[in-house]
Amino acid sequence: MISENKLIEIVYPYTKQKRELLLSIGIIDKFDQYKICFGENGRICETSNFSYEIGSITKSVVASLVVNLIEQNVIQLSDPIWKDITLKQLLTHEFRIAEFPIPDRDVPNPFSDIFKKDVKEFIKEASIHKTSNWSYSNLGFALIGMYLEKKLNKDFSEILEEYID
Repeated sequence: MISENKLIEIVYPYTKQKRELLLSIGIIDKFDQYKICFGENGRICETSNFSYEIGSITKSVVASLVVNLIEQNVIQLSDPIWKDITLKQLLTHEFRIAEFPIPDRDVPNPFSDIFKKDVKEFIKEASIHKTSNWSYSNLGFALIGMYLEKKLNKDFSEILEEYID
């Protein structure tokens, strides 16, 4: 694993002249983990002072989880997830699904007050359209997570811990 000092040596030249910068890097392997934060003009910041949105990176985590579950014959790409939409179609964004309405509030994370019960209620009437190309969908991946919870009878966090190395 790259050392913290080597990481600083590599990253600092790119950050030293940047104003209004906040760059956090975390490195985890089987034996060690560390995190480092670069602030304005390359200044090293205390990492515990920040909270982060993980956003779309969760789609990569879900896709990795799906691959592991397929390899273990737990699920298949052809599994129906919602209405006539399959797991494969949600993973590849083949359907335009009306996105969950984001509350118009001045909060750091507008998704923080959306729960499974809200998604279940919303999808009862949500419009869907097959697309000739892809159509990005946050809701599609929420549906995948809910499907996996139901299929495996576990909370999503438990599924991640069990199937992602």
